[in-house]
Amino acid sequence: GVAYRGDMFIYEGSTNKGWYKIEYNGRDCVISNRSDLTTIVSETTFVLTRLLKYTSPLMSGEDVRLVQSELVYLGFNIGKTGIDGKYGKNTASAVREFQKEEGLVVDGIVGEDTIIALGGIWKG
Repeated sequence: GVAYRGDMFIYEGSTNKGWYKIEYNGRDCVISNRSDLTTIVSETTFVLTRLLKYTSPLMSGEDVRLVQSELVYLGFNIGKTGIDGKYGKNTASAVREFQKEEGLVVDGIVGEDTIIALGGIWKG
């Protein structure tokens, strides 16, 4: 679901990566696991309708942010800027690392095979 400013909730659950808790007070969000390490929890399926790749100017949008979130959730480093919705060099590098680990063509481009491997749906 979506939390809007002013909403409050606490959500606890587990994934194949372990137990987690999300606390949202309407303004700030804390996501933690039992060892109090920051983590991102992937619970949604996302749809990609275009190829994502490193370009100039940078590609940006919600689809890029969702891919970045999934990469971080899976433990890939997307650089200091974090989940910013911009497909920069660090995101492309994380995608290449993911593709290599998954046995996919390593090109840094998020297309049909990569998005499916990330758990998303391809409609490009």
